[in-house]
Amino acid sequence: MFGMAIYTVVEYPNFSTSCSDNASKATTKTVPKTVRNGLNMIEMGDASAVLSIVSVAEVMQGPIKKGHHQNAQEVKNYLLNFPNISCQEITTDVLEHIGRNTLICWSKLRTIDSLIIASGLSNGVELFISNDTHFKKAIPQNLALSFNT
Repeated sequence: MFGMAIYTVVEYPNFSTSCSDNASKATTKTVPKTVRNGLNMIEMGDASAVLSIVSVAEVMQGPIKKGHHQNAQEVKNYLLNFPNISCQEITTDVLEHIGRNTLICWSKLRTIDSLIIASGLSNGVELFISNDTHFKKAIPQNLALSFNT
């Protein structure tokens, strides 16, 4: 099972379109082939993944910062309904994982990244997927996968 900090690597359908008058200024980025292949594996059931609710909130911030509030809701719905991905809410069980695993350099992490990693650990993920620099520096290389774009 994968833990995904997906906000750093993927542009979702309609992410860059807008319901506002600025729609003509919006651009669409291409999803890297490695990301697409990974998501296809998950969608087909060849792999499963866990997203932290924090990651979902971070992905929503992209469209919100551009004034695309409807797109933020679409991204949220896309992630929460993606096949074979579960979404971990922040619970006391998740909080119990923060600081416990000595392989994780917790002091190098921002609070948000600690919550994302703890969400994965509470679900027994075997690999964390992220392109976030702080995130990658804090976890052992054998637990990290990066989709360089």
